[in-house]
Amino acid sequence: MEVDLTLVPVPAVRYGDLGHLPEPAPELWYAVPRLTALAAAGREDLLVLQGKVRDAEGAVAGCRAFGTIVAL
Repeated sequence: MEVDLTLVPVPAVRYGDLGHLPEPAPELWYAVPRLTALAAAGREDLLVLQGKVRDAEGAVAGCRAFGTIVAL
């Protein structure tokens, strides 16, 4: 890509196979990174953090709720 006569690299990004995820099981939930939940949209057993709570250093210390990614 060229921006203001400067070539800017645009690498292709590929994400790996989600084969490492266990199969859904009754009454079992998995807290996963948002990217994982997006890649597996529609799996109602995958939870993502909602309303992250951070400590004094800015690291995530918890969350106010969990959410699921809904497939459109």
